[in-house]
Amino acid sequence: MKFAVSKYQVPPNLCLFDANSKDDRKKFNDVIGIYAIVYKNQIIYVGQSRQIGKRIAAHMSQTALERILKRKEKYDNIKGDKYPQCFGFQIEFYKFIQTHRNNIKFCILKECAIEQLNHKEELFINKYHPKFNYAGNVSHFVPIKH
Repeated sequence: MKFAVSKYQVPPNLCLFDANSKDDRKKFNDVIGIYAIVYKNQIIYVGQSRQIGKRIAAHMSQTALERILKRKEKYDNIKGDKYPQCFGFQIEFYKFIQTHRNNIKFCILKECAIEQLNHKEELFINKYHPKFNYAGNVSHFVPIKH
């Protein structure tokens, strides 16, 4: 699977935190908003959460890839061998995190109200075009109207 590379670096006004550090994650357990996963100062994933620190911990979990593979297998057993493209992005994302976990950082892009999460996440995905966001890699195909 080929991914678009984000050409956007982390803005200099944002603080980076070690995603592998329980202490860094714990500071944000009760923060609601939009976060970015960062590798070598490049935003590779944008997400939303009502508890950002706990969500980052879930991304960094050693079992995250295993859980996605089980979910894909369950879906495959129900639907046959055709699974949503998002599984491919998730699998590649968690493989990447496992391989590079000591160099993964995160930052808070925007704190916001729960009602604003979807809208704000979409804005940041469209702004940064992260490598591992399925929503950020949507085809730009426009059907011809007859």
